[in-house]
Amino acid sequence: MQWPFSSSFVAACRAEAANTSPPGRCCRDILTLEDDAHEGRALIQPVLRRGRRVAVAPSLQQIRRYAHEQLQRLPASLTALEPSGVGYPVEIAESVLELAAQADRLHR
Repeated sequence: MQWPFSSSFVAACRAEAANTSPPGRCCRDILTLEDDAHEGRALIQPVLRRGRRVAVAPSLQQIRRYAHEQLQRLPASLTALEPSGVGYPVEIAESVLELAAQADRLHR
C-alpha cells in the first residue's frame, strides 16, 4: 500500500501509532488519531512538551536492552538476512483516512 499522506500531515493531525499484537510478539500496528480509542500499546511517547523534558532520559544500557527486546518481538521474516518479500502490516484507521481526504479537498 502506498503511504497516503505526508509526514507533516501526520504531525499536524496528532497521530498515534499503536502495536496491537499479542504480548511478546509484533505482528500488526495501527495508525490512528490521538483521541481515537484503540487497543494496543502506544508507540509514540512524549519526550518534550513546550520545550521541556517530560520523561527521564534512559541510560545507554536501558536503550540497548529495549532495542534488543523489540528486535526479539519481530517476526523472523523481518530479521532474516535475505529478504522474504513479506512486509509488516500497518493498518491506517478510518478516521485518519477521512481526515486526509478532508485535507486533500481543502488544498485542491
